[in-house]
Amino acid sequence: MDSERSGGCITDLHIHDIDFVRHAFGNPKSVSCCTQDIYSKKDIAHSRLVYDDASVMVIADWSREGVPFESNCSIAFEKATLIRNGGNVTVYPRGGEPFKPEFNNVNAHLAEIEYFTNCIINNTENTMCTPESSSLSIKLLNTLIESADQGGAFLPFNA
Repeated sequence: MDSERSGGCITDLHIHDIDFVRHAFGNPKSVSCCTQDIYSKKDIAHSRLVYDDASVMVIADWSREGVPFESNCSIAFEKATLIRNGGNVTVYPRGGEPFKPEFNNVNAHLAEIEYFTNCIINNTENTMCTPESSSLSIKLLNTLIESADQGGAFLPFNA
């Protein structure tokens, strides 16, 4: 919870959201980030990433003391809305009945760690999360921090 040592909510927590959004939607044209101080600096971040034909809102909250960690998302597509609440995914087709798709029940966090560890042990290239992709996510994160420092100003993102 020491934002000076960890980079705060945006660097410690929000980076994972931003990395996912970049993976799913690509690089945005512009971004805005508004933050709120609760216990330290920028404990809550509301980020908006703007694309040619859509915008994405991402919220990270470091201030929820005593509340178990959770990660949720809601994505509205042209023909359906997908909602992930914890580990459960439900698809709500427009004009159809909701359903829960079947997954292979792989622990994604464990699989990520195993993949990275195997790259190190076997001295193989990490093709899943390249340094170039990580660098762009950090660049986007820094643009969001700059926006927050400017009171949520919309800033262009030049990948």
